[in-house]
Amino acid sequence: MGVDSSSPAACYDAASQQGEQAAVQHHRLSLAPGEPGQQQDQQQDPFALTHSNLRLLDGANSRTTSDARRSTLGYIPAKSPEGRLRCYGIELPYQTDSKLHPLLRKFVDTILTRPRQRAVSPNARTVVDRQSRAAKKSKQDGIDLLLRPLLFPPAYDDNGEPFVDVCAKPKLDCNYIPDRLSQNPVDFDCPEPDTCIGYITRDIALSCTPWVQPPFSEQEEFVIYHMTVHGDVFYPFLTCQWESSLDGGTHEAAQIHGARDAAVLINSLYQIFRIANPGEPSHPRDTCHFSVTCDMLSAMLYVHWREEDHAGTPAYRSCVLLECNLKDLRAVQDFRRILRNILDDAMGDRLAVFRALIPILENACYGRTSVASSSRLAVKSSTPTQLSPLPIAASINSQSDINPDFPVPTTEHVPSSADDEGRERSTRGPRKRKANDDDNDNRDVVNYWYT
Repeated sequence: MGVDSSSPAACYDAASQQGEQAAVQHHRLSLAPGEPGQQQDQQQDPFALTHSNLRLLDGANSRTTSDARRSTLGYIPAKSPEGRLRCYGIELPYQTDSKLHPLLRKFVDTILTRPRQRAVSPNARTVVDRQSRAAKKSKQDGIDLLLRPLLFPPAYDDNGEPFVDVCAKPKLDCNYIPDRLSQNPVDFDCPEPDTCIGYITRDIALSCTPWVQPPFSEQEEFVIYHMTVHGDVFYPFLTCQWESSLDGGTHEAAQIHGARDAAVLINSLYQIFRIANPGEPSHPRDTCHFSVTCDMLSAMLYVHWREEDHAGTPAYRSCVLLECNLKDLRAVQDFRRILRNILDDAMGDRLAVFRALIPILENACYGRTSVASSSRLAVKSSTPTQLSPLPIAASINSQSDINPDFPVPTTEHVPSSADDEGRERSTRGPRKRKANDDDNDNRDVVNYWYT
């Protein structure tokens, strides 16, 4: 019995035959010309969505070398936190200092090898005694136990460090996030170190009872306030990321956050020096940053710096300087000795550079110089490092160099009788203090740095 040609089965068979004939014709066309009867493997479409092509794509995108990344500036996989950092030129710490910037080598060697300038404090013993308790508690409880003896207490604490303030979880200014190098949109986590150590502000210093000396005057803070990453602590020089080993925290997780925060802080200093010295590269020592990671069992110290390749593409690198077991008393003492050297440099040469920059920044941003006289530019460090900072460029006197992004204040500081009145009042010390108190507490706050 014949099959009706108009039936669905007949139509299906006809379509199948036509498909087979088309496949045969395509196969014949794939034969190499001039070589009859010899087949040649069909060329695979290079853009076909196949498993082999996907593997090749993943292999090309997983390159971690900075040269390949900077040469293409194309798509970079950002599924992991490390990938997101690489999109902004931030690299995880090297495990050795062999990659350390040559201009930082002498400075870091001085920090690592300089002997302690004062008697050993009992804080190292306190860290060793509290380590077992800190390892068995949560992250915040461990921070409360180890923060003060391992790092530095603020100026308003008992036996606090002068000019130092400690800020917990400050949200840094996102305007200083490094520029994105890759073309794909990648979110940058909000920079928020667990512990941030920098210079205390006048608002906090003068609100203490008794008050403490601030490192900058009121007019100086007005100039630098818009150039800091956080309004509660100026120019942080040391940050710390904490993890609890009880909760599964590791140094690797803390390193990601530490590299992220350090890149923002370094970029903020780089922008300041770029305004003060236009057209001149900043010294890595002036913009470098130190950080610590601690998992309640051990602590690690890092140095972070900024580099540029021949094309001017920035990279934020870091390396491990020291690792310390918190149960080893001698190791903790050596770790705190190096931290003390970092603090001495921050209170000496680094602070002197910032003070010398303020008149230049004021002139560059506001077109005037009324903070201090030119003699302030010749300030010298009293620390035993004997590593003088880089010379500061001459002040910018042209009105065309005024930065319009910074508002010009309506009034300028003019010495008046109120200053003499404030100086006379400040010599009496804080309010409600007796006249026969220690002379060291009778500090001139209003015009301390002008005397």
